[in-house]
Amino acid sequence: MTVSFGSRRELLPFGDAQLQAMTGAELRSMTLRLIEPWHPDVRRIIEHWLPESVFPLTLRTSVPVPTWRPTRITLLGDAVHAMSPAGGIGANTALRDAGILAAALERSADGRPLVETVAAYESAMTGYGFDAVRLSADNGQRMLGQDPLPTS
Repeated sequence: MTVSFGSRRELLPFGDAQLQAMTGAELRSMTLRLIEPWHPDVRRIIEHWLPESVFPLTLRTSVPVPTWRPTRITLLGDAVHAMSPAGGIGANTALRDAGILAAALERSADGRPLVETVAAYESAMTGYGFDAVRLSADNGQRMLGQDPLPTS
């Protein structure tokens, strides 16, 4: 079971560097202060957090980028289309990348030029990958108050 507390950065009393330097006990205490008015049952869950299991995690969403000139090096998963967990599809998108890239590399092993197969993979991946980023960002904005993606 995972229990987490999330907040917009500007609502937290500390910046990223300070949060990263805090101990689990300090993070738990901060969370309890932030949820002071919440229901006692929810507070009890946080009170039972094991300090050694508590850590800060900054979530970031990539911004869709235009296509680039393909080379023998490519990207997949969060390296190219990181997204907040609000869409629940980040890991599945990375697995899809891996499957499509493996098929592209197989075609290259059968004689097609490597850069050509990488280009085909990247064309497909940036399409569905950044669609997933947009969906996740839209869900995050609607449900979690995340900032929207830039329009351009």
